[in-house]
Amino acid sequence: MLESHKILGGELTLYTRRSSPIWQCGFYYKRIHTRTSTKTTDRKLADEFAKQWFYQKMAELQSGVPVQSGKSRVFKIAAEKAISQYEADVAAGTRSVSYIRGLKVLLPKLLEHVGAVKLQDAAKPAFWKDLKNSLAKTGIKPATIHQYKNLLRIILNEAHERGEIDSPPVFRRESLGKKEDTPRTHFSEAEYRMLLNELRNRHFALMGSELEEKAAELSDWVQFAANSGMRIGEQANVRFCDVECLEEKDTESGRPGNILIIRNIRGKRTKSGVCKTYFSAFKAFEGCMQRSGLSLENYKSSREKLFRYYARDLFRKVLEAANLRFTQDDPPLKRDLMSLRHTYICFGLQRGVPVFEIAQNCRTSVQMIEKHYGKYLSIVGSTSINRDFREDNKPYQGAMSRASIPSRRRQ
Repeated sequence: MLESHKILGGELTLYTRRSSPIWQCGFYYKRIHTRTSTKTTDRKLADEFAKQWFYQKMAELQSGVPVQSGKSRVFKIAAEKAISQYEADVAAGTRSVSYIRGLKVLLPKLLEHVGAVKLQDAAKPAFWKDLKNSLAKTGIKPATIHQYKNLLRIILNEAHERGEIDSPPVFRRESLGKKEDTPRTHFSEAEYRMLLNELRNRHFALMGSELEEKAAELSDWVQFAANSGMRIGEQANVRFCDVECLEEKDTESGRPGNILIIRNIRGKRTKSGVCKTYFSAFKAFEGCMQRSGLSLENYKSSREKLFRYYARDLFRKVLEAANLRFTQDDPPLKRDLMSLRHTYICFGLQRGVPVFEIAQNCRTSVQMIEKHYGKYLSIVGSTSINRDFREDNKPYQGAMSRASIPSRRRQ
């Protein structure tokens, strides 16, 4: 700043910059600096312009028009504010940890294209069309481009709520015709045993290294998820104080065992959900207590989270080592951490658990279970598909022979 003068009792500042002789004027309102150019080098004309502009802006602000800063109108600054707000929401427990993590992964690439663009321009549908074509030329898949579109919309919506743009973004949704349902990738019982063996071997191989704790936690994560059906974000938010250990008898063997009741579930769909686990989740819970130095006598007093790491990449390596990364479908489908939730639901359906109870325990609807899981389950291992095909304790003889089919003579 080359020259500066205070006017209107010090509320308004008139100044020039080293790069230009034109007078600028600005003032602070609610700790935000609002400024503009007088577009003149004459001091008297600049004074009169600044006073009129100041009175007009103050009338607007006092009538409810949101205060704006010059920097906040750039997309990069707005993105930083949106991410900060989302991180605060995660700390407050109103948003998923994995969700904000996914946004951060996409943000650097988006800022390469949009960082210096004005917010009002970024909110225009024509801008998104140009950006989409630009992203497509770099070889990015349509599903990933859709994620960039969602991130752009999130940042612009946050900017609209802060009053930095006049209206929220409205992007036309491209119609791609009827979209087929995607099967939920799960593990069969044999594949699940292979996965547990690979996790156990990986843990033993990494003992004594810096990755030992992560390997142990991943093993517990897998067992916990496959025996509770929790979403990734929900499981990442579970605290020791949210867990209750109960003893219950196994309906098949009649032997007593420990199950977990998890309350205050916070994640994608709920802030106060409840979940009842299978018996094997208790073993994983014991591992979590041991790593945190807790026991069954004192774990309820801890507000610490059960799981500390996000082991997506390590889990992918385990799947690849066990040759379980892809399913045997044609074309093959990818498996990831969410496949553990799908496995829980599929195991429940195969064991005859009522769909309503599965939906309630997984914090979803019966319609979602029937649509996305029921019709994709394999019936190869079903023990009831051939029920009642025995007559007088005699084995079923197969299809009717031609001799048993009554003949029809031509009249």
